[in-house]
Amino acid sequence: MQGSGVGRKGPGGNAPVVGADALLENVPVTGGKKLEGKGDAFIKGGGTSTITRDAEADALFVGTALSAFALSQEGVQNSRGALESTLDSGQPIRASDAQRLVGRLGQLAEELSSDALRLASRGAEKLGELSQAMTDLKLEIDASRSTIVFAELAPETKKKSLLLDLEKVDVTLSRALHEVVSERHNHRPQKSSEARDLVRALVSKAMFAEDSGEGHVAPLYDELAQAELKRVGRTGSDPELQGYVDFMLGELHSSFGRWDEAALAYGLAIEHSPEREPPAQLGRARAALALGHRDEALAALERAVSAADIARVPEIKAQIARSPGLQGLRDDPRWAVLLAS
Repeated sequence: MQGSGVGRKGPGGNAPVVGADALLENVPVTGGKKLEGKGDAFIKGGGTSTITRDAEADALFVGTALSAFALSQEGVQNSRGALESTLDSGQPIRASDAQRLVGRLGQLAEELSSDALRLASRGAEKLGELSQAMTDLKLEIDASRSTIVFAELAPETKKKSLLLDLEKVDVTLSRALHEVVSERHNHRPQKSSEARDLVRALVSKAMFAEDSGEGHVAPLYDELAQAELKRVGRTGSDPELQGYVDFMLGELHSSFGRWDEAALAYGLAIEHSPEREPPAQLGRARAALALGHRDEALAALERAVSAADIARVPEIKAQIARSPGLQGLRDDPRWAVLLAS
């Protein structure tokens, strides 16, 4: 099995898993005392004191941290390479070894993300290198995800758990990368926003896997996405978030042809978050048509147009006109009337 090509097997190619993991045990990812620099009150104060604006100290801090990140990532790559070697030999991968790899990725991503804003604030000239380090780690996460998807693991529930953990790591890293690039050092995302990101990532992966015919992967991500949607939806404290969850569940069910469930989910999205009515009504129309209910589908389209802000009406009509799931209505006279400007 070939990964994404990112650090395929690392130095030595066939390093034992335990040896690769040993590389990770003693790596100072975010520094501690080892990253102290001249006049560096930030590190000496445990990372909470006023940031020293000594250019030499800042350069040393950022440069040393980036070197530590690179060393840590090399160890992760070696660990993944060992798993792939096991897989290539036809032997099943122990769930504990795969969990160890995911755990190391999570640890590195968490430390890199938690220090990202501090690093950015200390060395604006290093933002390019910092964002590249985070991008490289994202590529490694993708490669590790591919390894685990194809790995023979038992029991299957552990594979689902590992994939979900990787998605959470990816979302955390993506958000931190965005903040570093945007230089928004004081922004802290709300939990509801983080939940949206994870839901979006899982649903997108499930829909893409289904559309691209990756039958061996699609059911895994479908189940993961449904589980996460239900988990987020159970909080019930934010109607707008609940509406988003319902809408995404409708999109997921539609992608897999579960039209009855999709129609129900779109209806709940409108109930919880009325501002989602236009796109949710489009989803209801596709579901109704797939179930053979033409009148219901056209009625949903009419509601989608009437519920939209006047400025969005042309956009909604354009979506109706080009939606593959609605083309079966083109021969109905009401279609032309609906889309007439």
